Amino acid sequence: MKYKEAAYYTTRSDGRLACGLCPHYCVIAEGKAGRCKVRVHDNGKLVMPYYGRISSLSADPIEKKPLYHFHPGASILSAGFVGCNFRCPFCQNYTISQSVVAAADFIPPTELVKLAAERGKGSPRLRGGNKTGLGDLRSAVSARSE
Repeated sequence: MKYKEAAYYTTRSDGRLACGLCPHYCVIAEGKAGRCKVRVHDNGKLVMPYYGRISSLSADPIEKKPLYHFHPGASILSAGFVGCNFRCPFCQNYTISQSVVAAADFIPPTELVKLAAERGKGSPRLRGGNKTGLGDLRSAVSARSE
């Protein structure tokens, strides 16, 4: 299966890949994943097998988000994803963020933005896992939300 190639990585002289998306700067051997579990070294490229695969989708009150004073009383479309480079056992999304098996339906960035607009929720909010792990998807969604 062909996966989307990740951004923010370089190839080292020993053939391993150096991921530069988060401060962990993972050095990833062939067939292995980085700390986030969602960026994988595949045949000399860093790919994202779980790109766009949601673990949850819901309309949440905006007050629940760190956007508390932004449009009080509104709701926002929240999309959750697997993978995280943190290991915080107190996190409400810990089991989802640490299990790539939880990945479910694929929703491309264009569809996510369209769903949010159709439901009157503005731009979608990406959640679940560490936000740096969503860097590639966040860029794609932002570009389509403008």
